[in-house]
Amino acid sequence: MNNQTSSVPKKANRNRSIGIAVALIALIVVVAIVGFYLFNGNNSIVAPIQTPTSTPVSTPTPTLVSNIQVSGTVDYKGLEIQPTQIEFVDTDNNNLTYTTPVQNGFYNISLPSQQIYDVVGTWGGLTINATGIPMSRIDMGTLNLNVGVGITSIAQNLPIPNPSP
Repeated sequence: MNNQTSSVPKKANRNRSIGIAVALIALIVVVAIVGFYLFNGNNSIVAPIQTPTSTPVSTPTPTLVSNIQVSGTVDYKGLEIQPTQIEFVDTDNNNLTYTTPVQNGFYNISLPSQQIYDVVGTWGGLTINATGIPMSRIDMGTLNLNVGVGITSIAQNLPIPNPSP
């Protein structure tokens, strides 16, 4: 009978050894699967640890406006009749000329920015100034449109110089 009682513990030890072996194999399989997903970029099981970083905030860069709305009055002191139109001559750009009518002493025009213009008052034909001199064109100076970033319009009154007798 001794032989029968001693075989039970051996069988239990063998079953325990098989259970430990199966548990170790299962553990190895789980570790292998987790390792595979981590090293092959699949984050579906464990998300990678990320260190916080600061993301630079992009600030929009202001740009120069391509055209500027220019408006104002035309002071025609010393003349019988005000000019009927104003010409803005871009001397840096092959004398490209922009023209706007004068209505009730006011003008309004859109001009390319970052330019300097010669300003000329004109009439549809000849006119006579207060001293009786016939005129068709009069120099009114220059207009510098080298304005700052974000400027979309300016007011510029245009005085006509006193005509000489």
